[in-house]
Amino acid sequence: MNDYLDNIFEDIKLDENQKKAILDENKYQMIIAGAGSGKTTTMAAKVKYLVDIKKINPQNILLISFTNKAVQELKDKIENEFGINANICTFHKLALSILKDAGVSYKIISDNSLIFKQFLIDYINLNGKNKLYKIVNNYVNRKALKEEKLDVEKFLKLKLVIDQFNYFYCGQNLKINKKQQRFILFAKQYKQYLEKYMDTNKLIDFDTMIFKATEQIDNCTLKYQYVIVDEYQDISKERYELLKKMVLKMESNLTVVGDDWQAIFAFAGSRVDLFMHFQDDMGASCNKIVNTYRNSQELINIAGNFIMKDEKQIKKELKSNKHLDNPIKLIKYTNDWDKADILFNLVKYIITNNKKQTILLLGRYKFDIEFLKHSELFNIIDDDKIYIEKLNITLPYLTVHSAKGLGFDQVIILNMTNGEFGFPSNKQDDKIIKLIKQNDATEERRLFYVALTRTKNYVYLLVPRNKVSPFINEIRKMNGVSEILKKDFKVN
Repeated sequence: MNDYLDNIFEDIKLDENQKKAILDENKYQMIIAGAGSGKTTTMAAKVKYLVDIKKINPQNILLISFTNKAVQELKDKIENEFGINANICTFHKLALSILKDAGVSYKIISDNSLIFKQFLIDYINLNGKNKLYKIVNNYVNRKALKEEKLDVEKFLKLKLVIDQFNYFYCGQNLKINKKQQRFILFAKQYKQYLEKYMDTNKLIDFDTMIFKATEQIDNCTLKYQYVIVDEYQDISKERYELLKKMVLKMESNLTVVGDDWQAIFAFAGSRVDLFMHFQDDMGASCNKIVNTYRNSQELINIAGNFIMKDEKQIKKELKSNKHLDNPIKLIKYTNDWDKADILFNLVKYIITNNKKQTILLLGRYKFDIEFLKHSELFNIIDDDKIYIEKLNITLPYLTVHSAKGLGFDQVIILNMTNGEFGFPSNKQDDKIIKLIKQNDATEERRLFYVALTRTKNYVYLLVPRNKVSPFINEIRKMNGVSEILKKDFKVN
């Protein structure tokens, strides 16, 4: 079997951890895959093993991920490289296939804002004088609704609060006061209104798609022998319930793959606790893939020590054959003009010494590149690319959330300040969202871990001289973190 596994790929040798995960024949299996450890490679090799050795029909294998980009990455490995025509899709596409198989047809709508607006009009007409209306009136008032003069920002904020309620509330026992109870009642009434409206008009949106598919599982004739879920740390309660009901109904084997250290989508309903409890809930085996092929050992030592300050995280000791002295470099700046000048010289230094290497500019927020608008050295293109005319180079700009799963030769993190829109974010949630949201203070810590591990070589952090991020204060004394001055990378 070793000979077979050693020759699955022409240019990649699977390590012993990957081989063990591929050969694991437990009905329910969890693979914990550290950053840069070859997660996609392992899943693709497992599919090939199932087809070649276990003689499973590719059409009886289902792979699920969360984004079209992740699905395409799996297709590139499994369909294009191996020629295996397995079913690879997002959760939403899976939900649609279940509904279609069950004979249920809906028209998909991408935005239900108009339905929410009509609900508000109907609701306020009926309840305009009660105490609940006073809460809603903080966002939207009756006169604005009737005169079509809505404050769009406030309207969308109220809708966000209600939508996030649907993500987070899920019936848990909350210690809430009467005012909060009335708001939750309001949210429930909207949910009922929305469901009735869409059922009557045969409509479905992306949120209710998962719920409706779960309802129709028993009427579905689809059959999968093996189900593999990518990025399982991002699972929501709704997706978890769909997945579990489907697997039990079809008697499928289930493998979930992910990393709790990279769970960063709580704002979209993800529940890292569902990842942490998977083993106990399903009686699953667990394999850890700990050899990372992206980062140096020195960097993952720093990032690992940083993330494990929260002992609730699953312990894993990542290993790398790559070694670099001081892979994390801190550069202080005084103001936005100084910051822009430092960034220009840093990029010039990197491309002068490493002409073909990729560079990623990374931010906590989309607007972390705003300071470049005041500099003649940079042009911002479509909010996600930076053109530097004097160097004739265009660099990608991503937020940490959108950079997850990607790797670049060099990474520059632009925002390491302490404040409401710093890193970590100190932005306060709406008081209602704060009530119903899963309390996970570690999410910002995990986000910084993801930021640090995007690099294949060095990560440069731009740090203000005042209002320094507490994350910087925490790592600056660790071995492998050094401070450099502008003169150290100045290129004439």
